[in-house]
Amino acid sequence: MEKRKINIPKTIWISSIFAFLIAVLIMVMDYKINYQYSNSGTNKLYFYNCNNELCTSESKMTNKKLYSEYTCYGVCPSYKGKIDDEYALLKNNDEYILYNYKKGIKISEGYDEYIPIDSEYIIVKKKDLEGIINIENTVVINIEYNQVGYYKNNKLIGYNTENIIIKKGNEYGIINYKTGIIVEEIKYKENDINKLLEIINNK
Repeated sequence: MEKRKINIPKTIWISSIFAFLIAVLIMVMDYKINYQYSNSGTNKLYFYNCNNELCTSESKMTNKKLYSEYTCYGVCPSYKGKIDDEYALLKNNDEYILYNYKKGIKISEGYDEYIPIDSEYIIVKKKDLEGIINIENTVVINIEYNQVGYYKNNKLIGYNTENIIIKKGNEYGIINYKTGIIVEEIKYKENDINKLLEIINNK
């Protein structure tokens, strides 16, 4: 059997093309990693004092007092409002971020909703379950209840300075939202809500 001769110039030419293509691929990947991604975090959301009201801007304003700046990776979240004198809610896609705009510190993220009870404790919602965190992002009441608090005309009621109504399944009870201790056993039905509201108001 006759041996096939290797065409050295052709082999060198093909190898050169492959080497060139690999070099181009490496350059493209290097651009994406070191340039494109690094520049995606250069956007900022600025928090200002606008006549004693909090306002935000994605560009610097020299005539306003700057509280802090939030670095955005890609598109900046939208500002949804204040919780109290230091904390603001931001929305990134479908998730909310709790942000201390005076100190420039992100407190919490990943929950679907934040509902303040007072300046220290916040009802948080994840999927269809609710719980409570404090302003330092410590979970006080696990995210395992169907409802925390009670609503009338879309307004949060059914709580006082320490206790709040909770619902698990189809039954209600009362829990201390500062300690997580059950105050009234979860055994009350919907038609017993007035009893629980009376207990909350008396306490």
